Amino acid sequence: MPIFFTEEERLAVRRFNTHPVLSNLYWGLVNRARAGAETPGFQTPDTNTQFYHNFLEYATAAVVGCSLVSDELLKARTRHFILETAELPVDEWVGPSFRNHSTPVPTGHLETSHLAIGVALALDIVPNIFTADEQKVLETALREKAIPLCLEWLSHSKNIANWASILLAGLAVSAAVLKDEANLAVARRWYDLLIQGVQPDGSYGETVQYSGYCYHFLMLTHEALLRSGQTGLEMPYAKSVHWYEQMLLYIKPLAGWGELPRPRMANFGDAGAICGPDPDLLMHIAARAKDTMPEEAALARRLFDDLYAKIPAQGPFDRASFGFLNRYGLFSLSLFPASAEPAPALEHKPLSAFSNGDAIAHTGNTSLAFRFSSSGMYAAGHLHGDVNSIILAHRKERLLVDPGHCCYRNLAHAFNISSASHNTCTFLCSGSDWAKTGLNELRNANPTEERAQPFHLLRPNNRGDGIPADPVPRGGKFLLATRKGRISVIGNDAAALYGDPISKFERFAILAGEHTVFIIDRIDTSAPVKTIWHWLFNNRDGQLEWKFVKPEYRLVVRRGEAGMKLFHLGDGSKPRSLCPSYSYVHDAYHPLPDQPGEGHPGSGLLFDWIETEARTGLRTKVHVFAVDAYGPVSAWHIRTEPHIGLKAFDEDWELQQNEDSFVITELNSKETATLRLDGGNWTLI
Repeated sequence: MPIFFTEEERLAVRRFNTHPVLSNLYWGLVNRARAGAETPGFQTPDTNTQFYHNFLEYATAAVVGCSLVSDELLKARTRHFILETAELPVDEWVGPSFRNHSTPVPTGHLETSHLAIGVALALDIVPNIFTADEQKVLETALREKAIPLCLEWLSHSKNIANWASILLAGLAVSAAVLKDEANLAVARRWYDLLIQGVQPDGSYGETVQYSGYCYHFLMLTHEALLRSGQTGLEMPYAKSVHWYEQMLLYIKPLAGWGELPRPRMANFGDAGAICGPDPDLLMHIAARAKDTMPEEAALARRLFDDLYAKIPAQGPFDRASFGFLNRYGLFSLSLFPASAEPAPALEHKPLSAFSNGDAIAHTGNTSLAFRFSSSGMYAAGHLHGDVNSIILAHRKERLLVDPGHCCYRNLAHAFNISSASHNTCTFLCSGSDWAKTGLNELRNANPTEERAQPFHLLRPNNRGDGIPADPVPRGGKFLLATRKGRISVIGNDAAALYGDPISKFERFAILAGEHTVFIIDRIDTSAPVKTIWHWLFNNRDGQLEWKFVKPEYRLVVRRGEAGMKLFHLGDGSKPRSLCPSYSYVHDAYHPLPDQPGEGHPGSGLLFDWIETEARTGLRTKVHVFAVDAYGPVSAWHIRTEPHIGLKAFDEDWELQQNEDSFVITELNSKETATLRLDGGNWTLI
């Protein structure tokens, strides 16, 4: 009897077929499978990934389709697809050509696990479409290829990150289908280790996108162990729904991706802005945590319903199994009847800070996300030089953006992840022997050298007895994330990431009401340094309007229904150029170059300001942003005397600077808050 789509689950799905959501899921998955079956190998006209990246998604849909409907063509195509994969030589199971094929003992990779799970699910759920001899072929492939290759990779695993979780799932699902108790015991030990890569609050130290990939495969291992009779399985990743809810900026269609709505996430690191939380993971949480974590279960179901339930035919369907663009699959269908009722509605909190280094403030139509220095990352990897960077959205338009990421073998990837491509600072240090990084490396046009943040960080996975090494600090110091009234403040010191002579790079991002943002930078250097401020604007579809307005060189941008003014205040700095650099904004990752989702030059417009002279010592620089609707943004005006102020309509926000404090006041309502350095700590009172 099947364990991954039991007869009881199958009958429950069929009984619930009149339910509006389950009916969508049922027919969406069946029709997806039938469409794939029109072509051998399930490569539809819409497929633009290679076999290794779409096999698991296509195989799972085909297997589930075969179990639900009587379709001889679907069964025949599925049988051939699975058998052909199982019979591939070991070297093909190792992975594509860019993986390591020269190890003394053949070693699996991510793709190995995907092949293993697809073959295992076929053998488990629809064994009847194979002859007895063919079933033995599948069993042999799992026993002699899948399990040894996954075990070999795990035996050399050194870090807590998504890779280990993916290879573990290949082992666990294969062992569950083969009823291999010895390897199920190995999988349990690894599961108990790897769930320690989840941050205490459910967030993830790599990125939003890679959390979906990692947690989906932890979920597969959880299901394999649970369905094999194991108990006491913890699921700390269930808390992730709170992180996903707050990092979700909005949902609406995206030009170039059809008329159906897609999520936009605050996407620091290697993450696509349109990569929402994994739907099968959400349904797993909604069902498995219903009794033990009812709040999280209900929220998971609400996220699923809002993001996926109404649009079952939305593709693409060849990028989900690697977490590039998530679409629903087997567990969304099988666990739906057992899932919790959805929470009433998604709700943005005014301010949230998560232990992985993500913070976000929401007020009305405005969202301001900030990347701070996590004091302990439980899993690390896929980072960018983005500490102290921000993302700013208004009226469902991303204005200041993270670039996202493209194909890792694309030469532009090095620039995409550098600090110079984010809304943070780099520093020019004349006469240094530091390695060149960031914008200058690509321009090769400046004898000085640009200091940027490193982004390589890993957490060792084991110091003995299944106990991982201590969580690793990102570098730098988190200062605060707090709110008083309508004023939210997030602060961080990133100086340690740059090293000498940068001794202080404190940045405070302040969202005051819905329309006003103050960015305060306190920079201290022990040698002459020029600071460069980078601001990356979203021009992914060529729809950003911009202009510099003299004499103060304020920048006015408009996009869709939103408008923004950027004021760079203070003497001693100027725009690096009156024209932007043509940078990149990527919608979603693709493993091949020049594919849908990869931004082209000019999809991001990068504006830089630079200090005119190298300086030593402490200086404070303030940027002020006004955000409003397309036309009304013109009404917002800046003043600098006696204090910095921004005024329009019935709001008048003022920032008063003192030596170790900043006072934020709305002059009409008299609402006020003071950001103060007290005993070495910053507080908001």
